[in-house]
Amino acid sequence: MKRAHRLYLFRRQLGIFALFSFFFNGVVGWLLYQPLTLPWTGVIVGTDALIVIFVTAALIGPAIMAHGVQKIRRAQLPPVARRSRSRAWIQWLPTGAVARSAVIALAVAVVVVPLALGLLAIVDGGDVNPTQFVLIRAILAAGVAGVMAAVFAWIGLVEASD
Repeated sequence: MKRAHRLYLFRRQLGIFALFSFFFNGVVGWLLYQPLTLPWTGVIVGTDALIVIFVTAALIGPAIMAHGVQKIRRAQLPPVARRSRSRAWIQWLPTGAVARSAVIALAVAVVVVPLALGLLAIVDGGDVNPTQFVLIRAILAAGVAGVMAAVFAWIGLVEASD
């Protein structure tokens, strides 16, 4: 991976989307969940994590892939090398942007939902207050958005380099 690609993927995509998602999901979580007096069980946390993952993928996936394609076509970034090992798994993905977003979201959910449930168990044995829940939600959403943004951008760069 070239230095220009690393800067674009990790500083511009991962960093910006992670920071934005942390604050956005923190505010949304605070507004939605602070007034509620629900027991914050694994079902609620797992469901919320799934919703955050799939909504994030639907909102940012197609746009970021298209942005990566534009960066290559406008010659703002060099093309990805033809010998790149990532081409194989990208070609395995479905062809449409929405379908690709759904597959990436599903793969992220397989990792993040158990992580969210594990964090819940560590924090307070399965029963957390709304403030702790909002903080966990914001941290997980930041990680999810950052990683998915970098993956979607890389898919766009590889597609445009063909």
